[in-house]
Amino acid sequence: MARAGGNLTKDEIHAKPPVTLPVLTPEQEKLRNEGQWINQGRLGLDYQKQKPIKIYTAQVKPVKITTKASTDVHQVSAGQTPTEKKDAPKPVVIYTLRAAIARAHAYDSVMVNHISITDDDQEEEEFVLKEALAEFEEGGQATVDELKKVDLGPTNDPRSTFLSASLTAEEEAEYMALLREYRDIFAWNYTKMPGLDPRVAVHKLAVKYPSWIANIVPVKKKTGQIRVCVDFRDLNKACSKDDFPLPITELMVNATTGHKALSFMDGSSGYNQIQMDPKDEELIAFRTPKGIFCYKVMSFGLKNAGATYQRAMQNIFDDFLHKRVECYVNDLVVKTKQRSDHLLDLRAVSERLRRFQLKMNPLKCTFGVTSGKFLGFIVHHRGIEIDLSKIDAIQKMPEPKNVSDTPFEWDESCRNALNNIKAYLTKPPVLVAPIVDKPLLLYIAAQEKSVGALLAQCDENNKERSLYYLSRTLVGAELNYSPIEKTCLALIFAIQKLRHYLLAHSTNHISRADPLKYIMSRPILSGRLAKWVLLLSEFEINFIPQRVTKGQALANFLADHPVPAEWELTEEFPDEEIFLVEVLPPWEMYFDDASRRNGAVTGVLFVSPKRDLLPYSFVLTQNCSNNEAEYQAILLGLGIAVEMLLPQLNIYDDSTLVIKQLTGEFKVKKLELEPLWRHAGELLAQISEASLHYVPRSENGPADALAGIAASLA
Repeated sequence: MARAGGNLTKDEIHAKPPVTLPVLTPEQEKLRNEGQWINQGRLGLDYQKQKPIKIYTAQVKPVKITTKASTDVHQVSAGQTPTEKKDAPKPVVIYTLRAAIARAHAYDSVMVNHISITDDDQEEEEFVLKEALAEFEEGGQATVDELKKVDLGPTNDPRSTFLSASLTAEEEAEYMALLREYRDIFAWNYTKMPGLDPRVAVHKLAVKYPSWIANIVPVKKKTGQIRVCVDFRDLNKACSKDDFPLPITELMVNATTGHKALSFMDGSSGYNQIQMDPKDEELIAFRTPKGIFCYKVMSFGLKNAGATYQRAMQNIFDDFLHKRVECYVNDLVVKTKQRSDHLLDLRAVSERLRRFQLKMNPLKCTFGVTSGKFLGFIVHHRGIEIDLSKIDAIQKMPEPKNVSDTPFEWDESCRNALNNIKAYLTKPPVLVAPIVDKPLLLYIAAQEKSVGALLAQCDENNKERSLYYLSRTLVGAELNYSPIEKTCLALIFAIQKLRHYLLAHSTNHISRADPLKYIMSRPILSGRLAKWVLLLSEFEINFIPQRVTKGQALANFLADHPVPAEWELTEEFPDEEIFLVEVLPPWEMYFDDASRRNGAVTGVLFVSPKRDLLPYSFVLTQNCSNNEAEYQAILLGLGIAVEMLLPQLNIYDDSTLVIKQLTGEFKVKKLELEPLWRHAGELLAQISEASLHYVPRSENGPADALAGIAASLA
């Protein structure tokens, strides 16, 4: 400042600092008070952080703002003084971030009221919302029992939930007395959820970057209400995976069967009952037309939200799990062997919910029933009745329509016989829970384009009962397997899906061919067979030649009429809400060659979606040109990729000729390259999605280094 002509010795400079912010116009001041960011110059050495702005709650059509009494902030209207604390609005759920400060990686929190949009406002909206996907739609608890709607509240304030309609008058009175006593464990609206104590559970984010701002995606539910979803995909990529194990759904369903009294409960906006770590609140900020907001509670769509909620439920019901309660995230089942003891178990669970202030959604709760849907299965004291969505392969099997499908005359009697078979195969109870210390029976079948499996067990009467059946279509390179390899694939598919069953029991594999002998007797194990051997090594599986066709008939039926492969995305919870489907990036392959006097060497580098490196190097004993060596390198890499069953692969090389010839932009003129080019095309066809890219040599360094090392060691 002295060089610029300023005199730092004058007293007036120290006594009266220069103005740091220019004066705003009345219009700018109004916009600034409404939460808008106004660009202002910041001058002088005495700049200080601005005080948090105030947000005035005003009724602006077409949105109605609802407020609740609180002691946290004051409600201020323009030209008026603050009211008393008892009249102040209560801030709930979200608060705003000042945009200018957020851009500088720091923020000031300003408490605001939760904005709720009512049904009568929808007609005045200027934009049209798309209908929500089926996964977003809400529905009540599905049960086989007929339900009765009951009211737990006073006459002027109804509080509804559901009881079994088969209860006697005395039992209904006991259930009503218990539910009214513990009425505080339910949340009929959002304001009734105080949230879990942070000492029980708090959600933390482990990210690499200091701040994020996400976008919102509003969707319309079938009830006409609006659900605001936040796009956390970029934030989820930066978060490490929480390895807390979720329960195995099949084992939980098996543990629920055999109980004569069941009560199904569902957490009320479950994730929102867990608070965010205050240090991580800024990371889940999202942009809206009225400013930048962030949740103070754990939001749907976060990568590890399910693991955090399951950890909290483990802490709350630790001594009840697998005895009185089965819990999967926010789905809760209270189970009792005898109906007379069910109220005691229900009271103990309600007391635990009250202690930890965990709220349930009463409209999704049913009490005192004998069956209900849990994790996609209909559980019953007699067994497991499979959901209709799981038996589409049987119910939707088409009738023969042409001569090749019908080598005999298809008439009404044949149609009736087919319908009778369908009804028999799907007649409940289809599945039962396994019996301890009894071997399992595994039937598998492989067809040209599909595989199927059936897991069964003999009961006390030595009658075979089904435990689980599954099937899928073959995809990609699997269609090119030999028949015995497809049989081996069916076995591997079964043990991967049914691993938790096979580890606890010895298994008798019943089939016409022995895939175990084929796998174990190979003199040289390729990548795929070696992986299968490792998978099979932890199980006790005995091969029994097939002498009867009872169980094999259903396995063959499932293989002949499989469920499409994409069905797996929604097979677990068809009526639950899905807020995130994570798509992994494809594998990457880099290759290069290095020439020498008596041959050549090649280097191939695979990069997994998790950025793990798999390096390979090979020595070519015969003399060849540089282009031939490049083709040999890509052939070796593609052979490994096919053995690894990679569904997606991005291929990179610094040879313009090889890449352009494989993509069809250049013609193959040299005869010695034509068989190599043709074989490379055959291997590329076995990969579902493969793309080739040219990269400069500077970006192909790892593969080039591998080839150089192999050349120096050869």
